[in-house]
Amino acid sequence: MKEERIYLDHNATTRPDPEVKALMDDLMDRRYGNPSAIHREGREAKAAIEEARKKVARLLGCTARRIVFTGGGSEANNQVIKSLALANWNGRKRLITSSIEHPSVLSVGDWLRKYGFNVTCLAVDSFGRVRPEELEQAITDDTFLVSIMTANNETGSLQPSRSWPGLPAGEGCFSIPMPCRPSGRFLSMWRRWISISSPCQATSFMDPKGWVPCMYGKGLSWNP
Repeated sequence: MKEERIYLDHNATTRPDPEVKALMDDLMDRRYGNPSAIHREGREAKAAIEEARKKVARLLGCTARRIVFTGGGSEANNQVIKSLALANWNGRKRLITSSIEHPSVLSVGDWLRKYGFNVTCLAVDSFGRVRPEELEQAITDDTFLVSIMTANNETGSLQPSRSWPGLPAGEGCFSIPMPCRPSGRFLSMWRRWISISSPCQATSFMDPKGWVPCMYGKGLSWNP
């Protein structure tokens, strides 16, 4: 009997949709110019990028100017956290995250420590979930960001974000449930989460590797 392999890692990466592959082939064959150039090939490439930006914005329910394309989830996580820490810094210096975050989040925490930021890394229970009461105890008036992975693509654990406590009153404290992976599966929830800044992992819903659209909140500075 012939063995049939079943792929079960779609939460991490999916096979690109045939329509997406066809579009990518067209872009690489005909619209390959430098989008910063003023010649025809460059203008065509620029138009394709801006059309993609508009489509992502419609999907997420925001304006196109709030969409920034990055090269992957790790780059997007770095960009979002560092921008919120530095470009929008208001004196608060505490980052709260969890022990099961992606290395791109934990490494940013290590980097921020070098510049005087305090990083609280919460433990999780046997289901891989942050305990709401421990998160509540960790939040102080000095907290500028809570960054916790909403859905773990390896274990399937979903964080009980609806039961998480509120953040300190006033401007300057942000919450990012880091929905890189679940964005294509829980879109209505994701739209409620992205009032600040957040990456959206396109490879999790039949898009090619090598790009992650990142939405940043209205009124926030974006510091590449």
